[in-house]
Amino acid sequence: MSKPYKFEVPGIRVSQGGKEMLLISLLWSQLERFITTVSHETTLERAQRDLNLKRAKNFTDYLRSSYLNKTPMIVPSLIGNCDGEYEIEEVGNTNIVMVRFSLTSRIELFDGQHRARGIVDYVRENFDVRHYQIGIHLTLNEPLTTRKQFFSDINNNASKPAASINMAYDSKNKLSQMLIGILEKSPLGQFVDYEHNAVPAKSDKWVSYKALYDASKKMIANRPESDTPAAMCEDLECYWNAWYMLTDLEGYAKTCKSGEFRKEYLTFHAVTVNAFGWAVFNLLESMPVRDVVSAIEQLAMQATNSERDSYFEYANWKSICVDPERLTIKADVAAQKKAGLAFAQSISSGKMLIDPSALN
Repeated sequence: MSKPYKFEVPGIRVSQGGKEMLLISLLWSQLERFITTVSHETTLERAQRDLNLKRAKNFTDYLRSSYLNKTPMIVPSLIGNCDGEYEIEEVGNTNIVMVRFSLTSRIELFDGQHRARGIVDYVRENFDVRHYQIGIHLTLNEPLTTRKQFFSDINNNASKPAASINMAYDSKNKLSQMLIGILEKSPLGQFVDYEHNAVPAKSDKWVSYKALYDASKKMIANRPESDTPAAMCEDLECYWNAWYMLTDLEGYAKTCKSGEFRKEYLTFHAVTVNAFGWAVFNLLESMPVRDVVSAIEQLAMQATNSERDSYFEYANWKSICVDPERLTIKADVAAQKKAGLAFAQSISSGKMLIDPSALN
């Protein structure tokens, strides 16, 4: 190839589905000149989404935060196509190569454009990251129809993880890590589903981590600014230990299957767990932490199994967080708050009874 070259980059030659492809490594500072912007074309004239500047900005914010706080960052590879001339030079008897792209080649992404734009914007802001590198998986001279199919294949086969597992893994989320620490040393932890936002019907787990996390946020919503993490952690641990007693989770787990139990009782559904968070929030407006915990524990010790079963039956929560006609769960915030008021009344009165008239 006699034409001048715009880029010479290292890479690896790979084969997928009988097609040759390249895995190349590019400096962040090279990315803006290397990638061809195609967002001005109509949807059917390209093989990528229209650029969402807010999503790109969010990624720039992530890079900035990681750099300034000196925390690890991870930037998944981009995927695109080289449309034009290129030359490959083997390095020894391996699949490692040097790739030279002509000035006229168009490199268009069909996955990762928001990451790419986020990187470009951050390099403009912080020149110190110009030497960072990004991997790019390139198909070679594929027609638009094939590139669009690849876009569809990638997104049809992608499975976004539930918020629950993201929270559990997020070491930057102080509350989440605090709650993980509490659960790891509590008997409650063995019954928690960290993987799903809602516990699957056939699971042997009983309560979703996301529900516990969301309820915990409500419990600490009005903490004073002078509060220490240790004090907050101690209080959260007391709330959840008291809830564990109140629901008799350990007892039910010995005699029932989780999925079957949830068909009849609201006890461990997300709406009721969140309602407990709202109940604590409401009680803390007029009671100190220790009194709230003591009231929950007192109710737990006084309640019989029969009273507990009756209390959490679907029918008992009609027009609160259960549809009165279909007996289906209503999980919106309004339903959670109303159920939280009912829960708070029961804790205050020391009786596992609901007075619907007092909730209107």
